[in-house]
Amino acid sequence: MRDDTRHWIQADRAHCWHPFTRQADWCAEDHHPVVLTHGKGPWLWDSEGRRYLDGNSSIWTNIHGHAHPVISAAIRAQLEKTAHVSFLGFTHPAAVELAERLCSFFPAGTLERVFFSDDGSTAVECALKMAVQFRMQTGEPHRKGFIAFADGYHGDTLGAASLGGVGRFFDRFKGPGYPVTHVRSLEEMRSQTCAPGAMNPASISSSMKS
Repeated sequence: MRDDTRHWIQADRAHCWHPFTRQADWCAEDHHPVVLTHGKGPWLWDSEGRRYLDGNSSIWTNIHGHAHPVISAAIRAQLEKTAHVSFLGFTHPAAVELAERLCSFFPAGTLERVFFSDDGSTAVECALKMAVQFRMQTGEPHRKGFIAFADGYHGDTLGAASLGGVGRFFDRFKGPGYPVTHVRSLEEMRSQTCAPGAMNPASISSSMKS
């Protein structure tokens, strides 16, 4: 094992906390994690020079892979202008043009505005808050429950986790989160009565139009 690989592993064990990873197993002396250093297309290389096919697309690179030249060039060009611009009372061309393009994919009168978020979990969290706030502002504050698919994964933030259907990950977060009714199909959703506080199936179609 190379000295830099050994250093990275030791420093990781001392300072990093990995999601969905049992820390005791990760820090065990006989566990030697793969230290990934770079990628190209569907391939990844580790600190020892070994190449791997990125079978799960590193979760977020499933479309274009690693180091795509067009994406890399666009990121570099943007960084030459600004690294980040707050959307709190400001706007900027890239956001405006992206929002306009996204809305153009939908029929007129359906998706007319875009709310930008950081990641999947936060996007779900924002959508939940928007739905709850809508009910508060329309005189139905008691309607704060949700319907979600069983065995579904919606993210790790508190609200999103409370709707999760994988008990191993989410059962402990049900209490402080949103009331939820889990269903396994659209047919089940339409046929059953939901838990108190959640929308009942008969009102779903009309509330979605709202």
